[in-house]
Amino acid sequence: MKACSLSILVLVSLQACSNHPTDPSTARATPVGAPTVAAPAPLLGASTGTATTAPPPVAAPPRHTFLLPDKPFDKETGFSPEADMAEGQAPSEAHPLGTVFVAQDYTGTDKPITVTEWDLERGEAIASTALPFRSGVCSARVIRAGDHLEMMAWAWNEDLHYARLTTDLRIERTDDIGTVAVRGPSAVASDGSQTIVVADGVMDEPSPGHYVTGLYGASYDASGNRIAKRLLLADEGASSLSGTMRDNAVVAGGKFWVLESDGSSGLRIVQLGTDLRSVRSLALPPKVYRNPADARLTLDGARLVVSVSDPHSPEEYEIPLDLSRVTRRASTVATTFPGTSACWRTVSMGPVRAGLCWCPHSTMCVAWDRVSP
Repeated sequence: MKACSLSILVLVSLQACSNHPTDPSTARATPVGAPTVAAPAPLLGASTGTATTAPPPVAAPPRHTFLLPDKPFDKETGFSPEADMAEGQAPSEAHPLGTVFVAQDYTGTDKPITVTEWDLERGEAIASTALPFRSGVCSARVIRAGDHLEMMAWAWNEDLHYARLTTDLRIERTDDIGTVAVRGPSAVASDGSQTIVVADGVMDEPSPGHYVTGLYGASYDASGNRIAKRLLLADEGASSLSGTMRDNAVVAGGKFWVLESDGSSGLRIVQLGTDLRSVRSLALPPKVYRNPADARLTLDGARLVVSVSDPHSPEEYEIPLDLSRVTRRASTVATTFPGTSACWRTVSMGPVRAGLCWCPHSTMCVAWDRVSP
């Protein structure tokens, strides 16, 4: 039995996970049952007095949650499986609030890590498929890239894999990338035509006792075929700190950008070509103390955005794709959902947004609300 990956945002179970390998070319989604639906969270601003003394505050749009069928957070060990979520279908007559895809491990059962599409309004699972990886590969990240899902799945301090699925949950491609350090991989990003996976660990073992270690990347084309795999950072300090980051890569126009640590509190953005060789780089303004694990890289239109979620001194920078300048901007307020204690992934489907969160009693849940006009 192998243990599972450790997450910065979600602590991950060291309990083993079992799997029954499947031929990716024949894997198909199968309907699954629905979990118990949690009671809706109370409306914000609800009045506790009467209208004769003062008009009640205007209530916020209703928020709802439903629980996911996972093992609750283990308070004794402090670990739980790592899960992720991606956009599903837009709101429609069949699914008035849309759907989301959740990748998670079913710890303590004979089920492997699984991707499930959930109807937000009903809190019901529509279809599900298992990833064809060995026992112990029980953590994953998933993103929506056009009409496909791009994923990476891993075992704690061991195997790292890539997977490409259609939105009806057929597995089209898988690839064994290498191994990953205890913190788990950093990012999977895609623009629909190119995809990159970034991780700190062992990229290759060219001969017994010899390893190529550090922060490395693997890139894939629109069909899920690997284009390149290359070491990005060999310096142990810089690669280790870069490996603590989450969501530190973006893809646009077939080009890659990765946010890296300089081995201390400094940060830099590196543009990579299709072959993952460095094209140019740009250092962010220095700071006396900055935790690289708090840094994220996202894409806002044709601009890169670096966010550092330091609770005492948050930072946010805007950078053009050619890395010609850095502009400081006001920090974005984090998305929250009433009734949850922490959310680590938020996605939007038109006027609806959803979060993958911790709910009361240390259980994982999906929370949703309507975006204010």
